[in-house]
Amino acid sequence: MRRRSFVVVALVVSLGAACGADAGDLAGGDDETTNSAVPADLTATTLDVADAPDGLAFYQPPEPLPAAAPGELIWARAGRTVRGTTEHLVLYHSTAVDGRDIAVSGAVYVPAGPPPDGGWPVYSWGHGTTGLGDGCAPSRGRADETTAWFDELVERGFVVAATDYEGLGTPGDHPYVVGESEGRSMLDAVRAVKALLGSAASDRVVLGGHSQGGGAALFAAEIVADYAPELDVLGTVAGAPAAELATLATALANGPFAAFAAMAASGFAAAYPDLPLDALVTPEVIAAIADIRPLCVGEIVARFLGPDAASVLVADPAAVEPWASRLEANSPGNRPADSPVLVFHGGADEQIPPTISEAMLARYCRYERPVERRVYEGEGHVGVLAAARDDALDWIDDRLANKDAPTSC
Repeated sequence: MRRRSFVVVALVVSLGAACGADAGDLAGGDDETTNSAVPADLTATTLDVADAPDGLAFYQPPEPLPAAAPGELIWARAGRTVRGTTEHLVLYHSTAVDGRDIAVSGAVYVPAGPPPDGGWPVYSWGHGTTGLGDGCAPSRGRADETTAWFDELVERGFVVAATDYEGLGTPGDHPYVVGESEGRSMLDAVRAVKALLGSAASDRVVLGGHSQGGGAALFAAEIVADYAPELDVLGTVAGAPAAELATLATALANGPFAAFAAMAASGFAAAYPDLPLDALVTPEVIAAIADIRPLCVGEIVARFLGPDAASVLVADPAAVEPWASRLEANSPGNRPADSPVLVFHGGADEQIPPTISEAMLARYCRYERPVERRVYEGEGHVGVLAAARDDALDWIDDRLANKDAPTSC
C-alpha cells in the first residue's frame, strides 16, 4: 500500500540557467503552468499533489523526516507543461553514504497521452556540474535544460527522471562526485517515478549522464543489483564521465578548472567527515570551502581563475591515505555493470582528458561485459553531447529492442 506523503567558460555558460533559481522560477517561467497536468488515465491514488508546499518550501522536508523506504515520495507537485510534456517536481527518500534516510529533490517529465502496454520506460538522467549550493539544483530552474537529448527521449516515450542529487536543493552539503551517493540518488529517482505513476511506468530503465553525471550513471549501473534489484536496467550511457578520480583531480588542479578539484574536496569532506583536508589540499582551499558551498559553478570557477588564484593540492591524491582509498572506491569500474554500457568522449575535451575514460574502459574490460567507448575527435567537453546524440539514441533504441550490445573490449 502506497503511503500518502505529508499530504573553462563554455561549461559555465551552458549550465548557468540551472543556477541561482529563486521561487519565481519554480512557477515555470515562459512555459505554460498548471497544477493539474496529470495524464487522464492516472488516478488520484497514483499522484497526490495536495500536500506539497509552494515555492522554496517544497525543498524543505518534514523534520524529523518520517522513515520510509528509498524512493518513496515525500511529496510531489505538478508544475509546467514543457514542450508538450508534463513536469512534476518530486521530493523523495534516498540513502546517504553513511546510511541515513535523506530527502532528495528532482523533476519528472511524463510524455503526453496514455502510457503503452506495460508502461513507459524510464530514463534516469545524471546532470553535469552545476555547483554546490541549493540554488544550483536543476529542478529549481529548468531541469529539462540540463538534460541532454530531452526532446528526443520524450518523443521515444520515456519518462525522464532528473535527480538533483543529495544536498542540491535539499538540506545538507552536496557530496560532489561521491559515486555512492549520486548513484543512489539516480536509482531512487526511478523508484520515485514508480511511486508517482504506478503501473504507468515500467520497470525498464536506461541510465544516462554527462561529466559529473556520467560517473553517477556508471555508479548507479554498478550498484543497482544490490541497491535496487527490482529495476530492469537495460543499459547506461555515460558521456565524459568523472572517473579515475585521483588522476582526474591532479589534472584539474594543474589547469584552468582547478575549481572542480576544490569542489571535489568539499564533496568528499561532506560525505566522509573523517578525511583530513590538510593532508590533500592547501590552507587556501580549506578556508574557501565554507564560502563556495552556497555557490553555483560559475561563481566557484571565478574564484580559482586569474593570477591570484589559490593553489589546490599539497600532495598526490593517489599517494596519500585515506584519500587515495576513498577516491578509488568512488571511481567507476571497480565492479561490473550488469547491463551494457556506452561511453562517449570528446577527443579535444578540455576538462576531463580522454585518457580518463580510456583507463576506465580497461577496468571494465576485465569483467568481460559489453562496454563500448566512442571518441569524437575535435569535440570538447560540452560539444560532444551534440556530436554523440544520434549514436547514443540509436544505442538506446537497440537496448529497448533487446539487441546484442557492441563492445570495445
